[in-house]
Amino acid sequence: MEVVFTDEVSFKDIMEWLSEFSKIPDLPSKIHLIYDLRNANLNLEMVKLIQVAKRTEEATLKFERVRSVFILEESKYNTYSQLFSSLDTQRSTTRKVFCDEDKAIEWLFLD
Repeated sequence: MEVVFTDEVSFKDIMEWLSEFSKIPDLPSKIHLIYDLRNANLNLEMVKLIQVAKRTEEATLKFERVRSVFILEESKYNTYSQLFSSLDTQRSTTRKVFCDEDKAIEWLFLD
């Protein structure tokens, strides 16, 4: 599943997406998510990012496995990569930040 965020993206936008995502019926138990944020301006403080991570875990509890990639512009890569990697995830959830779409997709489907 690919999700593309563009323009200004707020904490509220992300929380609304997670709420809607958790209601989508008939998704497979093992899911691969691509979040394309290259054309988005994320307005998130570290405190809010932690809340997003917690809500993400709640929204994905029903899945056996969740692999997510976040594709960012190179200029934002280091900051968000460090933030995401410092947040705990469930055993069944893995996520990684990339600035190269091909590498992101390659990692996403490694099994």
